[in-house]
Amino acid sequence: MIDDVPLLDSAVLSQLRTDVGADAMPMLMDALRRELSTSSATIMSAIEAADYALLETTAHALKSSSASFGAMQLSAVCLKLELAGNAHDDTEEIKKLLPVLDQAVSEVSGIFGFR
Repeated sequence: MIDDVPLLDSAVLSQLRTDVGADAMPMLMDALRRELSTSSATIMSAIEAADYALLETTAHALKSSSASFGAMQLSAVCLKLELAGNAHDDTEEIKKLLPVLDQAVSEVSGIFGFR
């Protein structure tokens, strides 16, 4: 369940900062901000169009990038969406994940000050 996953793993974020250096973090944070916006919109469009390939690839990319920043709940939601796209699950079932995705994106945006 996604509720069991921490919203943010600060150790992962700290490690990213160490790995890339503090100077690179603003650029990476801006890239994440843009990806949150575009990827969540693409995921919603893919679900509406029943484009499972697009859903799977977009959710996979957002899953990976959010995990890199320690946004573990968002990554977990994206994993569920990725697997649903891969399995060609019923779009009505997939749509049930949209409010969870919206909430995770909103919370991550708030934590990182993207609003």
